[in-house]
Amino acid sequence: MGKETDELLRLASDVSNTRPGREMDMLITGGERKACALVAMALADAGVPAASFTGSQAGFLTDSTHANAKILEVRADRILEAIEAGIVRSWAAPRVSRWIVT
Repeated sequence: MGKETDELLRLASDVSNTRPGREMDMLITGGERKACALVAMALADAGVPAASFTGSQAGFLTDSTHANAKILEVRADRILEAIEAGIVRSWAAPRVSRWIVT
């Protein structure tokens, strides 16, 4: 799992010289989402209630800067609900509006 990002970056270099920021963010978040889901599955098998979420599902709001987004706000309602319910959560890819950024 630790080499997923490296492989995605290599693939991007293989198919594109320009590698637009928005498309790189879309590509990289694919790997992050996989990792979050796999961690949640492993925790579930260990008897730990867990769920994976995107950054926006976890309440992170960022600026729109691709490849270097800054967190502007955290709306922690879902995180707090999960803690109260005893569920461990993992998340990836904070975003603002409709664009995925990293």
